[in-house]
Amino acid sequence: MKTHLIPVGTDGPLVPILVGLPFALVHSRRASGSPIPPPVVAEALIDTGADVTVLDPAVLAPLVASGLPVRRTVFVNSPALGGVAPLFEYEVGLTVAADPGVPKSGLTIRTLLVVERQLGALGYQALVGRDVLDQCVLVYDGPGRRAVLGY
Repeated sequence: MKTHLIPVGTDGPLVPILVGLPFALVHSRRASGSPIPPPVVAEALIDTGADVTVLDPAVLAPLVASGLPVRRTVFVNSPALGGVAPLFEYEVGLTVAADPGVPKSGLTIRTLLVVERQLGALGYQALVGRDVLDQCVLVYDGPGRRAVLGY
């Protein structure tokens, strides 16, 4: 099992993530010789209260500009962000606890459904929800101000 030590700051446990195109879209682009945009680097809060992973529009914008389609509109209840709202859902590739300079250095999920919601004012660009955390072991050490993410 790989593990990552995550410091816990005033916002909670923040991890770097990489967001890219989903596996099927990468595969089809490679087959057709179409360009594949580089993954977007963002900072994400590990949020055990979130059912799904949420990405700020600024994180998705470069991928959408490169042809990432909206999958559908879904209604999501986000009490801390204003309650129920219709949000765009996308299919992406996601790597959590990634070191952008080190290939294969995090938990990689080749295809993940995420929702888009404005988060920038909160100080981070994403929420890693239980859809991802269900594939991990998370140990939260409050007194030590750290968490350990294993996968």
